Amino acid sequence: MMWWNDYGPGPWMFWGPIFMILMMAACFGMMFFMMRRHGGDRGDSAARILKERFARGEIDGREYEERRRTLEA
Repeated sequence: MMWWNDYGPGPWMFWGPIFMILMMAACFGMMFFMMRRHGGDRGDSAARILKERFARGEIDGREYEERRRTLEA
């Protein structure tokens, strides 16, 4: 009657899990590269802000040097 049930699941039953693993790897890879790109300026942000404040004249040379040494320590 139902002759197609005698052949078993066939080789295509492996495509679902393989596709799922590939999609998860692609999502994790995208997240990694997006976080890496947006998080690259974190270490220099304090020094950059200090330079900008010195350039605008908000702090003088003595205060700039004192704070720069504090940041480098």
